[in-house]
Amino acid sequence: MSDEEEIKVFKVINITSIATTAPNLVLWFWVFHRIMRQTDRAKYRWLIAVSVLMIVSMIASIASFQIDYTFNVRRIDGSLDRYKLATNLLLTCYFISNTTFNLAHWIFAFSYFVLA
Repeated sequence: MSDEEEIKVFKVINITSIATTAPNLVLWFWVFHRIMRQTDRAKYRWLIAVSVLMIVSMIASIASFQIDYTFNVRRIDGSLDRYKLATNLLLTCYFISNTTFNLAHWIFAFSYFVLA
C-alpha cells in the first residue's frame, strides 16, 4: 500500500470514528442539561455522575482518534518530531476514555442494583 492510500485509510477511519462518537456526545450533553434543569437534582446524582463520566469518555475518545490520525500521517510523512510525546498523549486519551466509560457503567449498574 502506498503512502497516499495509507493516509486515505487513516482519514476515513478518523472521519468514521468522529461521526459515530459525536452523536453520543451530543446525547450525553442533552441528558446532562435536562438533569441540571430539574429542581430536585439530589434524586439524579448517580445519573449526573454517569453523564459527566460519559461526556469525558466521549471527548477523550474523539481526542484519541484525532491524535492517532495526526500521529500516523506525520509518521508516514516523516515529520514526526516528538514521537514519545505523541505516544504518551495517545495512551493517555485511551486510558481516560476506557476508564471513564467503564466507571460510568459500574456506577450505573450499582445505582440500578440499589434501586431494585
